[in-house]
Amino acid sequence: MSKHDEKHLEAILEQVSPTRRKFLRSSLIAGGAAVLAAPVSSLLAR
Repeated sequence: MSKHDEKHLEAILEQVSPTRRKFLRSSLIAGGAAVLAAPVSSLLAR
């Protein structure tokens, strides 16, 4: 993740309660990884 994206993510997460930040951060990162992995897996399936 670029520094620019990381700053935006942190700015958004500051508005969320501390108990939910860790969960949201990991969910967003995992979701991004899944989106990136989908095209690769379809290419490998061919």
